[in-house]
Amino acid sequence: ETASAIAYDAIGRKIAESVATPVDDASSKSISQIIQAAKTYYGDDAVETTYSYDGTSLGNATSEQAPGEEFAYHPKQSEIGANSNTLHSCIRLTCDAQSGAIRNTGNYSSGELTVATTTDEDGNLHITFTDRLGNTILDRRGSEGNWLDTYYVYDNSGLLQAVLPPKATIPQEGSAVSTDDINRLAYLYRYDSRDR
Repeated sequence: ETASAIAYDAIGRKIAESVATPVDDASSKSISQIIQAAKTYYGDDAVETTYSYDGTSLGNATSEQAPGEEFAYHPKQSEIGANSNTLHSCIRLTCDAQSGAIRNTGNYSSGELTVATTTDEDGNLHITFTDRLGNTILDRRGSEGNWLDTYYVYDNSGLLQAVLPPKATIPQEGSAVSTDDINRLAYLYRYDSRDR
């Protein structure tokens, strides 16, 4: 059978979890015995995923360090903030209900979107922009100057209308995404009178 050890802080948030490890009679083992068994089995002293949290009342996870000595100095980092027109700008795309045309109507105003930034163990960035309804507007991956942007376009009711993958060309403000890009690349969503 396998076992893993899990540690929680004083308010019940997970702060560490060991990798699953084969052990005999897991119910009779202490946490330290399970961790030692994992170290022996995997031949690695870093056998736990550890978590850190911000000091706010929300208790958002800010760091996750994967098990393994390879990742000991490269934890996964997370940060939550708001968009700005300089640091985290995001283009507003709208979908015309009649024609299906997707237009660039300019950038979202500063502070209009929540921006969650995660840096993985290899230093790659993943930035997610969400609106007040919790809808993902933009999923950005990569690094500065080399972004892969996936845009999500919603109607006024918050229903997903289209997803534009990174290969689609986002036009200048006031222009529409090309028909060719929509036909070849976009994922389009249509709903019946009951929004199904």
